[in-house]
Amino acid sequence: MSLILAPACTICAKTKISISCSKCCHIYCADCFGIPNDSAGEKMRLVSLLSTRLCFRCKPVKQEENPSENDGEQCRVHGKYFRLFCLSCEEILCDDCFLSEGAHMRHKIDFVKTVYKERRAETERKFTLLQESQSHNVELYEKNLESIEAAGQSILDEIEVIYERTKQSVNQFTKGRKCVLEDQMELPAKRQKLNDTLYKLVTQSPPVEFLKEHAFVNWQCDEMMSCATPDQFAPMQFDDIGCELVPSYEMHTYTLANFNLSGYWSHNRTISDIPWNIYLSKKDNLSISVDSNVDAANNKSYKMVVIVPHNDIRKTIQKLFILNGVSREHSIASVSLLQNEEFINSSGELILKIGIRSTNIVVENQVLRAQKQELKLKIDELENQLSSPERDINCKFYIMHYNLNFSKQSKKHQVAHHSANLLDRSNRRWCLRVYPMDVAKTNTNLKAYIVLRKGARTKCRYFIELMHDNPRNNVLLCAESFFESLNTGYGWNAFIDRKKLLSDVGYYPNGVLRFRFGVHPINK
Repeated sequence: MSLILAPACTICAKTKISISCSKCCHIYCADCFGIPNDSAGEKMRLVSLLSTRLCFRCKPVKQEENPSENDGEQCRVHGKYFRLFCLSCEEILCDDCFLSEGAHMRHKIDFVKTVYKERRAETERKFTLLQESQSHNVELYEKNLESIEAAGQSILDEIEVIYERTKQSVNQFTKGRKCVLEDQMELPAKRQKLNDTLYKLVTQSPPVEFLKEHAFVNWQCDEMMSCATPDQFAPMQFDDIGCELVPSYEMHTYTLANFNLSGYWSHNRTISDIPWNIYLSKKDNLSISVDSNVDAANNKSYKMVVIVPHNDIRKTIQKLFILNGVSREHSIASVSLLQNEEFINSSGELILKIGIRSTNIVVENQVLRAQKQELKLKIDELENQLSSPERDINCKFYIMHYNLNFSKQSKKHQVAHHSANLLDRSNRRWCLRVYPMDVAKTNTNLKAYIVLRKGARTKCRYFIELMHDNPRNNVLLCAESFFESLNTGYGWNAFIDRKKLLSDVGYYPNGVLRFRFGVHPINK
């Protein structure tokens, strides 16, 4: 026995006796094709293959009595217009769909035109409300826009007032100095005129009159010579000119006592007290590089002016550098130029004037606000540590502070420095031993050790901390060792990076290193 797959009806998807339309070739079952019943109530089984078989889609639709009332689509199954609407199923139906299928008998049925009118009226009402709402929103947006524009214009007006006031302040500040300079520029012409008058008196006077006026002429010549001496010329300052919008430079003078040194470390601050570290290096050129201990300042735009003064102001070197967060070396001048043009005096000293300022007050304000926020976070962190005894090192360690003078002068031998004795509960005596490094030797480091001076041997946890003006930059090292003998130190041969220590004056303000150390004996 073999199974033959019968084609399914396009409408009801049943696999009964299938008949295809002669025009569209779609396949239907007898019920969907519309074959009439015989006298016994059964479908006629004979269909002439020679006759034309048209489905309900291809048959011409009969015009109903009132075609104007039946506008719209027709049912694909029954070929009649949709006149009914099932409110329960949200479907449109023709008369035969409602009567023959029976699926909608118990549902709420209404005419399509009635439902259409009701729902269209409801939709139009919503559109009216939406339009009114949009019109109201437009009025609110316009009002909001007017408020924004008014507030912006008010701020611009205030800026304009500040600008004009600042402009007048700067002009007033510079006017006095300009008047002095203009008067000084007129002096040579006036003196030249007096000089011509005296010279004419000398050359055209007879001997007797010349001898009578000789003392007066000599006195006048001496006076003019004393006023015209170049050594008495003093350049007028320009770097202190600033205003509330653009701050002035905070100038600092640096004297390189020995210009033959390969490097020089120092620090600078802006008017608002933002610290900057300065490093000068000398190879073929004299170069400068700077960075700040405040991270926010390193990410903003600052200006730095470097002046190398000379007795002849025309030879004075003045360089302006933009600091935009990238730490790099800036060339000031060649070493040969500084030596050949006598910028270095007979004592080997070179004088530099360096000033740093923000590009404007907005940048300075941003940096100060970021610094304030950073300090607030540090304070919160310290308060959290104090409120948690488990994290507080003071609860477990015997602690002492020790200050040591820090000198950058070269020393032949490293001399150990010892703190006062620290006494623990078992009457052991401990101290901190520090070997300062020699700045002239690049292979020396700051060494720090914990030493047991008196008492029984023990295993001990210990820490050494080098303090910084900014607590976040403190250097804290901890370890654990067994102290078997007295006067033997345990610690670190390179406690802190050499370059880091020398380049950051925050570790040695006023030339003082500040240590904090502690011990926690494990065995009694």
